[in-house]
Amino acid sequence: MKKLILVSILLLSTYFSLTIKLSAAGSEEPDSTVILVHFDEGKGEEVNDSSSYKLLGTLNEADDSNWVEGKVGGALWLNGVDNFIRFEGNDYLNIEKQLRIEFYMKADAEQIQKRILCKSNNSTDGYQIKLNSGRIQFIIYHPDGSNTRIDSSDRVPSGEWAHIKCTYDNTTGKLKVKISDKDSGEVMVDSSKPNPDDRLIAMSGADLYIGYVPNNPSSYYKGVIDELKISNILEDKPVQPKKKASTKKKKKTKKKKAVEAK
Repeated sequence: MKKLILVSILLLSTYFSLTIKLSAAGSEEPDSTVILVHFDEGKGEEVNDSSSYKLLGTLNEADDSNWVEGKVGGALWLNGVDNFIRFEGNDYLNIEKQLRIEFYMKADAEQIQKRILCKSNNSTDGYQIKLNSGRIQFIIYHPDGSNTRIDSSDRVPSGEWAHIKCTYDNTTGKLKVKISDKDSGEVMVDSSKPNPDDRLIAMSGADLYIGYVPNNPSSYYKGVIDELKISNILEDKPVQPKKKASTKKKKKTKKKKAVEAK
């Protein structure tokens, strides 16, 4: 009987401990990185998201030869004919205020109006990035149906790795593009939108496509892509250094030894 009571108490304590842990985990703030794709799978048709949201992408019409050496680890080569990646649309990818998109790319050649990334329904909402005549074209769509676009002042070199960073801030109304850490253009939202609420990015129910936009067979991007990251803040928060808690303990130990010696 005593053993049965003891087992029951242990089971109850384990249950409450797990409940507390799960509640604490559920109360955490959402991660500002909404998708992070390393492209390190090396084979197959699944593309994994390493952010806390764990989205799952599907690679279309591809085989193991599409998985190649990347800028960091592995990467994915898209053939410009029928390859693309689709991540099912969700609320995490709907970013209205601060948007940051980063990735490495190595285009096979200079290309016209090719989609690197698209989360937009028929160019009416959301956001997209194109490679157009060697330049990066970053577009966001507003709730009133208008859009704001920037074309990079620099060209992306074909056959070479380039790091692309596109940002938008509805507070300042600025779109910016950087190519390999070099500023490559900045534009302001039209002056007819004086308030931050007028400059929001329109919510989109579209899926996220990499390398293609639906119903446009001429939009396929040809080249390699690696280390894709989309965030809802402009810059990552710096990691706070850990406090040095061991120093005081060492001093106390030394003092104690000094007293004992006397």
